[in-house]
Amino acid sequence: MADPHLPPVPARAARYVAFVDRHRRAILLGSVAAAAVLGVLAADLPIYSDFSYLLPPSTQSVEDLHKLEKRSRVLGTLMLAVKSADPARHPLPWTRDYLYR
Repeated sequence: MADPHLPPVPARAARYVAFVDRHRRAILLGSVAAAAVLGVLAADLPIYSDFSYLLPPSTQSVEDLHKLEKRSRVLGTLMLAVKSADPARHPLPWTRDYLYR
């Protein structure tokens, strides 16, 4: 029984709720199957962690980076995160200098 203090539910919404209620198992199985298939497909996607991939390749800074990488031997990528409540008290001195450039 509907609450008399609430506005009436539109017929379209009521039909949608009834459909979902009738087909809940099929919807659940379809969702699980889709998640499994998409998970398998996503496992083959490459992960690019270099920030240069976020910019268009024609950007001057990306072109300069690629020139630098060709001239020097790059052994890997280093990612560093430093978190501090007070930026002036970083544990590594060079991070403090980098922040205030």
